[in-house]
Amino acid sequence: MNAIIGMAELALRADNLNTAREHIFTVKQSGANLLSIINDILDFSKVETGKLEIIPDNYLLSSLINDVISIAKTKIIDSQISFVVNADSRLPNALVGDEIRIRQVLLNVLDNAIKYTEKGFVLFFINWERTGDNSIQLIFEIKDTGKGMKQNDIGKVFSEYVQLDIEQNKHIQGTGLGLAIAYNITRAMGGNIDVISEYRKGSTFTITLPQKIHTDKAMASVENPEEKSVLVYERRQIYANSVVFAIDNLGVNYTLVFNDSHLLEKLTGMEYTHLFISFDLYLKNRSVISEFCPDTKVTVLAEPGETIPDRSLHVLAMPIYSVPVANLLNGMACGFSCSNNRVITGFTAPGANILVVDDIISNLKVARGLLLPYKMQVDICKNGIMAIEAVKTTRYDVVFMDHLMPDMDGIEVTRQIRALGSEDPYYENLPIVALTANAVSGTKEMFLANGFSDFLSKPIDTIMLNAILEKWVPKEKREN
Repeated sequence: MNAIIGMAELALRADNLNTAREHIFTVKQSGANLLSIINDILDFSKVETGKLEIIPDNYLLSSLINDVISIAKTKIIDSQISFVVNADSRLPNALVGDEIRIRQVLLNVLDNAIKYTEKGFVLFFINWERTGDNSIQLIFEIKDTGKGMKQNDIGKVFSEYVQLDIEQNKHIQGTGLGLAIAYNITRAMGGNIDVISEYRKGSTFTITLPQKIHTDKAMASVENPEEKSVLVYERRQIYANSVVFAIDNLGVNYTLVFNDSHLLEKLTGMEYTHLFISFDLYLKNRSVISEFCPDTKVTVLAEPGETIPDRSLHVLAMPIYSVPVANLLNGMACGFSCSNNRVITGFTAPGANILVVDDIISNLKVARGLLLPYKMQVDICKNGIMAIEAVKTTRYDVVFMDHLMPDMDGIEVTRQIRALGSEDPYYENLPIVALTANAVSGTKEMFLANGFSDFLSKPIDTIMLNAILEKWVPKEKREN
């Protein structure tokens, strides 16, 4: 909280826009850390009172992994850490389990690995083994080259309010609850967490979770893999290993090179459908690539937060794993990357109408600002009565509805809007997305049961907001 208040004061005093942006970015990071601490304390109180709920539901493993990677990699931008992900593409994608709680466990353990690693790498492995016709054991392994633990401290790592080796780690902030909560949630789901560690050399956490299979379709696959071949030019050994693991796991032929002369030799020796290469090496060898393989699809492997100025290139932002690689080889990848201070949207929709309903003015300002890049018409309402009148006069494509408002809460407003469906089917089909800070397991189901179309937690995450808009804004109103 001291950091948030102090940096906000500096941002208000800053004369230079870039300086102000740096301060505001620090405010955002500090706010996210504070929210994490509050959530840890609330969750641990549930553990102590026996009120921790596990609510299984159908979910997509690829979506869960993507969310975890997207959040974790923002924490390593501008650090000396390499973040690497390896996931078996043959994993069943549609599973049954508590997605929210699994995400929480993985983020807590990854956050711990990143927090205690100053240089080197953090590896995130996703594997599995079948335990029955309709069941599997998910195996998540998180390995780091961080500070590690003394052997007599390993037994305390899952205890609450404990920070090990305080003298060495006194500069690292936290409640000492993250791993304790992850351990309790994992056990509540019938799984387990094990750890091995070597002091000053790193740790490996292994999380096992039993899950039911909803459908057996693999998480990722390549169409006609025998027709594709990939040349990989990557000098960073740890990234190179990860890239070729993903390609090989998908059943696609690859060749890995480590220097310019080897690249030239391979380009002149055979044809490749795809070339994966880091941006600096692409710039250095652009003329050779254009001369000898003009039909090869070039994909740049970008560092987290690295912006690629050439919009004609396909970009895969590290860490990559089997799903984005398969998407690209199937022709479904997008050609952009994003940095930590630049917003990239999947589309604009100047013809779309959006309504945001919230009783707090600052929340309305934030929502409107986050929607600004989409170039949509955004209207705002400060209470439920205004919202009902607004939907009667304007045909909205999406309504974002705050849950808790005085006089009439979001659930009651939604019920009254749906009741208008007897006069006009538009009101029955209007996408209404719940906005709430109460993002606990089971919340989404409660909203869906009360007439909402979807759910978005606060503070609003731009990745999740984009996913909601892609889902509900009509395709005919979108412009790429």
